[in-house]
Amino acid sequence: MEADDDTHGHPECHGESIGTDAEHRAYYVCGDDLRLYRWDKPKGKGGLGFAEPGWGTVCVGLEETSVFVASFEKSGSKKEKELFEYLMGMHMPSHLAAEEKRVRAERAVAARQGLTQIYNITFSVTSSRLFLTTGTHT
Repeated sequence: MEADDDTHGHPECHGESIGTDAEHRAYYVCGDDLRLYRWDKPKGKGGLGFAEPGWGTVCVGLEETSVFVASFEKSGSKKEKELFEYLMGMHMPSHLAAEEKRVRAERAVAARQGLTQIYNITFSVTSSRLFLTTGTHT
């Protein structure tokens, strides 16, 4: 999917153009980066003057990305429907995989902490028994 010709290949653009919305704002993704960027076309007053383009990060995490993507789901705009399809098919799976990886890592840390606690309890009980059997009695 490509953005409008007036934004495609913009020299300040970083990443791959994935489309535009009904307000002609262009959206970009960059490699494995899960952030979604937006570029607003510069607007001058009455064709005179120059305004800086509005670059911004639209969303980063799974929750805010899900909300953003859902905002295009029932759009009547062909551009926004295409953007929705791209985001659901190509962008959201990466977010879901990253979230799954994060949850697995948290569970692994919790499991290691639990094993460490069990080991510490077991070791302290064993150490107490060793002291009682080998300790000096007066």
